[in-house]
Amino acid sequence: MPITFLDFVKFKLGERDEYSMEDCASVGVALIGSCQVCSATLSIANGYPSRQGYWRCADDIGDDGFATVAEFIADAEGRGMRGCVPTKADKIEAAQARLPSQMVLDIARAINQRRQETRDIARRTVIWLAGDMAEVLYDNVPRFRYDDFYEACGLFGTDVNEARDRRPLD
Repeated sequence: MPITFLDFVKFKLGERDEYSMEDCASVGVALIGSCQVCSATLSIANGYPSRQGYWRCADDIGDDGFATVAEFIADAEGRGMRGCVPTKADKIEAAQARLPSQMVLDIARAINQRRQETRDIARRTVIWLAGDMAEVLYDNVPRFRYDDFYEACGLFGTDVNEARDRRPLD
């Protein structure tokens, strides 16, 4: 029977009642993964490291598993295991692949600007709709009060003036 990731974690950290995500990460293994073949969700208890460097389930591991933890460690250290036990070279490659921090900041600023533009469009739409609806209600509802309606719409101050005038803000 091939070893599971739990066998590897036990070998590295010793026998325990349970293992946390931090425990698993400390030895380079995710707490959960998915089978390379069938995409089944797996935990360290039912996930098997394969010779291809990916997680496999019990149905799909076949002869691609490792008989001992020592065999798995030797193979993993020899060529790195994608998603299993990352080597130092894997970690360096991943760090180099990260976006430069200035690019990340530029993307965040663009997203924030777009969010603000969207918020302004939504605000203007609410103002225009409230203004139009207020006119309809005034004509059809006895004792209709504009101020109460605008307040219920969440409009105050200049928004109320704009709704009354039904003109866009410049």
